[in-house]
Amino acid sequence: GSHMLESSAEESLAYREDDLRGRLGKVITAVPVDGFGEVVIEGIGGTISKSAVSFDNQQISYGTTVLVVDINNGVLSVTPHEPI
Repeated sequence: GSHMLESSAEESLAYREDDLRGRLGKVITAVPVDGFGEVVIEGIGGTISKSAVSFDNQQISYGTTVLVVDINNGVLSVTPHEPI
């Protein structure tokens, strides 16, 4: 496929946002039904904190482990992840 290089300030970060899809994180600020919370993801370069919204439009409480379903403009869409 075609490989596009973007030169932006984001380039200095140790990860690409697309790499966060499918990762697990933990809610550190509860995610309301129709607003923003905050999630941390343990990354190779340390812990990343990101704004997050609920993929299922449900409240996600503090401390919940979540799966990153998608990411748009730096905001994660997350869904609660039940351990098997």
